[in-house]
Amino acid sequence: MAGRGLNSQGRRWHRQLDNVSGALLLFLVVFAPWGAGGTLFWSSWVLISTGWALGLLWVAKWVVCRWTGFQPVVWRRDGSVARWPVWGLGVLTSLVLIQVAVSLWNARAEVNWGTQGLEFLYRDSISWLPTTYDLAATRKAFFRYLAFAALFWAMRDWLRIKSRSERHRDEDGRAAEDVGRIPDRLRWLGWTLSVNAALMAMVGILHRFDGDRELLWMLPIRGAANPTMFGSFPYRGNAAQYLNLIWPLTVALWLGLRMETLGDLSRTVRKGGSAHPLLLLCVGLMLLGVFVAGSRGGIAVALVQVVLISVLLARSMRDWKPRAALAGAFVVALGLAWVFAGRQLSQRFEKSLVDETLGGRTTIYAVARRMAADFPVWGSGAETFLSLNGLYRENDGKEWYGYVHDDWLETRVTLGWVGFLIVLSLLILVPVSGRTSGGMQPGGGFVAAVGVGMLGMLGHAWGDFPFQIPSVHLTFMIFAALACLLGWSGGTQEEGSRNSA
Repeated sequence: MAGRGLNSQGRRWHRQLDNVSGALLLFLVVFAPWGAGGTLFWSSWVLISTGWALGLLWVAKWVVCRWTGFQPVVWRRDGSVARWPVWGLGVLTSLVLIQVAVSLWNARAEVNWGTQGLEFLYRDSISWLPTTYDLAATRKAFFRYLAFAALFWAMRDWLRIKSRSERHRDEDGRAAEDVGRIPDRLRWLGWTLSVNAALMAMVGILHRFDGDRELLWMLPIRGAANPTMFGSFPYRGNAAQYLNLIWPLTVALWLGLRMETLGDLSRTVRKGGSAHPLLLLCVGLMLLGVFVAGSRGGIAVALVQVVLISVLLARSMRDWKPRAALAGAFVVALGLAWVFAGRQLSQRFEKSLVDETLGGRTTIYAVARRMAADFPVWGSGAETFLSLNGLYRENDGKEWYGYVHDDWLETRVTLGWVGFLIVLSLLILVPVSGRTSGGMQPGGGFVAAVGVGMLGMLGHAWGDFPFQIPSVHLTFMIFAALACLLGWSGGTQEEGSRNSA
């Protein structure tokens, strides 16, 4: 009796903690882009502190389960074989944090920014250990990495737990009929991401044509102007990257919900009574936003993603109606983009054809490669490029760059080959984890859509700096947590057959 009471108490405590975690996670999803992409002091600390709170809640839930013996109902419990990629993710995440923490303890220099420039205050350090040449910048990076690691594990834990209605479906035997049904928590996350991103795109379009010079009509950003900012992001490229990450997921959510409605997987829905067609409007707004933003890299990635999504999801669309609806959303968005921003886009791409410096990027790349050669093993320290690259200028008149505009190369500069290989291994283990232990198998081609969004972001990282922007980095971590739970085989084919019958 005592054990049963303790288990019941654990269930109550766990659900209370889980509800708070879910609320904070959805708050982060909504808030992330609106504080200038997390680039302002106050908005970055909102993201960081909320990530820490989520980590504490995740640990508290684990303690409750260990102490009371309560085990929440999840989509799938990992067996011995499926568990090793998850352990690998945990170990590699810890190694990144340990490398950055050791570099803080073994810091080579502090940087003082003054009116005359910057001054390096050197300290004694151990040469063969990781180090940093900007203690303050690496400390801030460590705080962010720790918060986003906590966010990843908290999001993964929250998504894999079944909702109350899903537990009831298990108990009364209806779960067997739900092949391909979108899990409730994935549904909540998908709607929140989609509507929030579409709203940001709409605000960006309105702001662009209004011509106001302040971000969101209220935030003056030094060095930013209307053509170079978009939505809630000071730099239009980051806005396009954020939208390109999310809109493929919105397509999959639309298709999955449409399958549910036609197949009556969960309830009888009268014609026109489902809200899923609104998701196509969100897709159109996001694509339109990418083009109006005028980011050349964003447009190139979006066009490739349109082709990939059309091909990969074709097998899930056995009827002509969903194909026509999706094609219509793409065509309308692209047509409006040409009407609203065709002249601007033509000028930007014509300029790129004669610009051999790639907008000054070739100079930055040359500097970054010299830095990477000087710090090959451990790097110069997390997020130290801004302070260090000024020392590599040929003369004082040269521009002082804040980012490499190539996150792959910047990772080599700041974390060295050791950190770069750890990060690359983490990226590889994410889909492996989904392949071996992904318990959620929704219809609508979610695996393909999440993969297209994440690959698009990694493509952006070759010519820009999405992972240096906290909100974009955070949203990618949310997608990585989701990808770890999505099984590679699902009920897509069966659903398509049933819906077309």
